[in-house]
Amino acid sequence: PLAIIRAGKIDAKQLMKAVSVDELVDWFLWNKEQAYRICDGETRATGMLTQQITANDLSDVGVRQDKDFGKALGTSSKLSTKYYPALQSTVVLLNLPLVAKLLFAFFRPLLPEAVLKKIKVCPGNTASGDIATCPFAMARLAVEQLPGFLAGKADK
Repeated sequence: PLAIIRAGKIDAKQLMKAVSVDELVDWFLWNKEQAYRICDGETRATGMLTQQITANDLSDVGVRQDKDFGKALGTSSKLSTKYYPALQSTVVLLNLPLVAKLLFAFFRPLLPEAVLKKIKVCPGNTASGDIATCPFAMARLAVEQLPGFLAGKADK
C-alpha cells in the first residue's frame, strides 16, 4: 500500500487548537493500524511480506512547526516503531525545499544505517509534472495510481 502525506498542506496550529496531543497520537496510530491490517492480510494471502511505502510531499513546508504537532508526531513515530516494526518499507521524500535538503544532508551521517536504507530522496519537483526525475518512484510506484500533485494520472 501507498500512503501519501502532504506535510506542507497541514495547518498544524489550527489542528492543535481542535485536538490534544494524545488525540492526534491516537489518530496517527489508528492510521498505522489500518495500514498494518492491509499489509498483514496481503502477507498472509500471498506468503510474501507486504510493507507500506510512504510518499511525503514536502511542497510548501515551512521551517517552523507547531511544537505540540511535533510532539504528537514524534511520540506516534516512536510507538509505531515499537508496535509495527516491519510495516514501513520505504519513505520517499518529494519536493524538498532547499532548507530541508540542507538539513537532511547535514543530519544524514548521524542517522542509523537501517533508517537511511528506508529513506529515498527524489530530486526534481513533481509540481512541475515531472515524476520521471525520481528513479525510485518510477521503479516502485505506478504513475497511473499517483495523484496529479505528484505528477501522476490517477485523477485525470
